[in-house]
Amino acid sequence: MDRKSQQTELKIIGKDIKFVTVNMLNMNLRRINLSENKILYLPEEIGDLKDLEELKIDNNNLKKLPDTLGKL
Repeated sequence: MDRKSQQTELKIIGKDIKFVTVNMLNMNLRRINLSENKILYLPEEIGDLKDLEELKIDNNNLKKLPDTLGKL
């Protein structure tokens, strides 16, 4: 099993990132903290993360949340 498939937490805080790509996500994520960046949009695939328990996206420049967020 590779390291990405075992990762359960993604934490990128205050790094001024603007985009979250599908490649940054994996199906085993339980916690995502992307606070204090400059993110404009989240990928639609974020709604497919069935194990996700916590999503922190405060203090960003989000224009719209993906419709799939309601599937979480």
